[in-house]
Amino acid sequence: MARLQASTLFSLPEVAQRWKVSVKSVRRLIDAKGLSAIRVGKSLRISESEILRFERQNAT
Repeated sequence: MARLQASTLFSLPEVAQRWKVSVKSVRRLIDAKGLSAIRVGKSLRISESEILRFERQNAT
């Protein structure tokens, strides 16, 4: 049986604060398929690994 690796999940406002952008901007990235999100109940969460991947890919 495969083991799942635990990852911290962040809310959209937490990601927006980290990147100093609006929550709407984070939603646009998700809608454009540039950022993967996980639905937990009625809310969206973004894994720490996805945040780091996105930051590495978009470093300037």
